[in-house]
Amino acid sequence: VREKVNRNLDEYNIAAIRNLLKAAFTADTLWRFCQERADFRPILYEIGRNASQAEMIDVLTQYCQTQLLFDDLLLAVREDNPRQYERHQARLGGGSAATRKAVQPPPLTPDLRLATERYLAHLVDRYRYLDFKGMGVSDRVPLRLPLVELYVPLKARIEMPEGETWARKLHLAGRAVSEAEAEAIAHRLSEPVPAIDLLQEHDGLIVLGDPGAGKTTFLKYLALRQAMGQGEALGLGVRLPVLLPLSAYANALEVQDVPLHRFIGEYYRDRGVDLPLAAILDQALAEGGALLLLDGLDEVQDLAQRHLVVKRVVDFFTFHRQTGNKFILTSRIVGYREVRPVSEGLAECTLVDFDDGEIELFVDKWTGALERAARGDTPVAAQEAAREREELLAAVGRNPGVRRLAANPLLLTILALMK
Repeated sequence: VREKVNRNLDEYNIAAIRNLLKAAFTADTLWRFCQERADFRPILYEIGRNASQAEMIDVLTQYCQTQLLFDDLLLAVREDNPRQYERHQARLGGGSAATRKAVQPPPLTPDLRLATERYLAHLVDRYRYLDFKGMGVSDRVPLRLPLVELYVPLKARIEMPEGETWARKLHLAGRAVSEAEAEAIAHRLSEPVPAIDLLQEHDGLIVLGDPGAGKTTFLKYLALRQAMGQGEALGLGVRLPVLLPLSAYANALEVQDVPLHRFIGEYYRDRGVDLPLAAILDQALAEGGALLLLDGLDEVQDLAQRHLVVKRVVDFFTFHRQTGNKFILTSRIVGYREVRPVSEGLAECTLVDFDDGEIELFVDKWTGALERAARGDTPVAAQEAAREREELLAAVGRNPGVRRLAANPLLLTILALMK
C-alpha cells in the first residue's frame, strides 16, 4: 500500500501545484475556498484566520499529500479559477483533473434532497402565472393566468455556415431588420425551428431577440416545467433549473471578482430563499443535471463589465458542459456583437416573429384561459372564449399596422389585455 501511495504522489508536480495556488488565490480567497469545501475544511483548524498565503498553501499541500486529495484539489481549483488552471495545467502532473473523468458525486443527503424539493416548489410558486408587471394594465391583472397553458413555443433561426442566407424581408418585433442588426447576427441564419429543439442539440444556446420577443418568458417557462418535473417532456431530461439576471452578477463583479457558482447562492439567499442553493447546485453540476438560465446580457450597461461577465460565463460553461450540464444566455441583438462569446458547444440563434398560425394559437389559448379564470371551466366560459377569439383575431387581421405589432409576443399580449 505504501509503495502504491508513493507512486501516486510521484505523479504530481507539487511545486507546480503550489505555484498554481499562489496565482489563483489570495490568503482571503484561499480561506473561503477551503471553508466552502468539506474535503479541505479541516486545514482551517490547524491555522489561524490571519495566516499568510504561503502558510495556507504549505498546510493545504501537506494535507493533500497525506489524505491523497490532489485529484480533488485540482478539480476544485479548475472549477473556481479556470483561467489560472489552464495556464498551469501542463506542469501539474497527475493527469486526473485534466484527463480523467470526474468521480461520481455521492447521492443527495436527506437534508439536501428536502432543500432541493423546497427550492423547486419556490420556482413553481414564482413562475406558475404569467407576469403582467410593467404592461400598464391593471383591470384584469388580479386574474391568474397559468404560464404553461398560455405559452406558445418560440421559433428561432440558428446561424448557418457561409453560403446560407436568410431572407432580407425578415421582421423582428414587427419591423424590418436594420443593416447593423443584420451584420450583428452574422447574416447567415437557417429556417426557423423551435428554440427548445436547439437547446436539445447543444450544450449551450445564446438566444438573441428584440425587446418583447419572449426571451425572459422562455427562460421562466423552462424553469417552471423543470420544477414541475416535466423536463423529460421537453426532451431535456430531469434538470435543476437556475434562473439568474446577468445584470445582478455584473453588479457583484464591480465589488469583487466572485465566481458565478458562488454568486448564484448569494443572489437567491439575498432574495429570501433561505436554502443551501450553492450546495444543491454543486451537486447538480457534478451530476451533469443543471440547467443554467442566464438572462439579459444586454442589461449590463458598461461594456467593460459586459466583457467580464461574458468571460466568467464562458469559463463556467467550458468547464461544466463536460459533465452534461446545459446553459442558455439571452440578449438583445443590439450591443451583443461587441462581446460575442465563442466556445465549443455553444450555439447562437435569433428569435423570429410570430406567424399567423402562432398568433391564432396564442389568441385561442389567451381567450380560453381568461374565461376559465373568470367563469370556471363551464360551457358559458367556452362560448365567451370563442366569441372573444373571433373578435380579437378580426381586430388583428383588418389592420396591417396592428398585425405587424401582433407579431411580437409582448405587444400581442398587451393588445389582448387592452381588448
